[in-house]
Amino acid sequence: AAGEILGLQHRVGGAHVVTGHLVHAIGLHRGMVHQGAGIEPGILVIAESHVFPGLEGHDQPFGLAVLGHVADAARAAGVADGSTVVGTAPDAPVRFGERGLHLRADVVRGHKTGHFLDQRDNRALVRSMASGRRVLDVFSATGGFALAAAAGGAESVTMVDVSRPALDTARANIAANSDLVDVAACEVSDVCGDAIEVLDRFAAEGRTWDLVILDPPSFAPNAASRARALHAYRRLATAGLRVTEPGGTMVQASCSARVDVDELADCVQRAARHINRRVREQRRTAHPIDHPIGFDRGAYLKALYVSVAAAGTKN
Repeated sequence: AAGEILGLQHRVGGAHVVTGHLVHAIGLHRGMVHQGAGIEPGILVIAESHVFPGLEGHDQPFGLAVLGHVADAARAAGVADGSTVVGTAPDAPVRFGERGLHLRADVVRGHKTGHFLDQRDNRALVRSMASGRRVLDVFSATGGFALAAAAGGAESVTMVDVSRPALDTARANIAANSDLVDVAACEVSDVCGDAIEVLDRFAAEGRTWDLVILDPPSFAPNAASRARALHAYRRLATAGLRVTEPGGTMVQASCSARVDVDELADCVQRAARHINRRVREQRRTAHPIDHPIGFDRGAYLKALYVSVAAAGTKN
């Protein structure tokens, strides 16, 4: 079983809130349930308010420290995003572990739940691919991909995000793992700015990376934004491919439920043709095991791994 929840269920306005003890959770330090899409429409995302490495074997209670997708009914009841409605409000970033790495997230003021646990399988893949590579992590947020790459032996990681506080958190997460030889040896840099503008500047400067990760926020929050989102994914893929070293790999993710994986793949292929690059799809990934799809448009997360042909090669 992916997990067992024991505890209370509360209602805040018309929305459901779950609290209790997370007894078992595959791959997690008992930290999150349906962090990305919610359990069903109207159920609020929950996060543990005390998630410390080394507490396995303890049934650690958690309070609702984050309301990642706050329903209108919750707002009407006076419950704002980041409110603590059960348990003790965290007064510092929450510490947690992911596959032997130590991280922290601001679950009150950070974006959504403060850290995207639904991407941990992709971070593990990136870690396995990173050895000796120069890695670019775009929309780096709290640095999950950058840290995974550094721990996997990357020569360097460059993070790009529009938020300076997010980049500061990412750097702190990397520094917290400097006891690992590979992390300590990795050269870390960051650029604060709009992702497309920064990528275009990198391309104009002739800069390239061996492994490029594009993990943007949702471009299609509603049905009316679908066409605009598809254009944005093509534009992002074009910018990403321009800075991917020939022979390298680009990873493009999407958390837009209204854009399916075939449409995302089409965006990447169109972008490649537009700039005369040849790419080959290596793999597609989706939700981790503890994010089952239980409602319409629940299949929000997808990622494409594409190899970019080296000069003079065919694919």
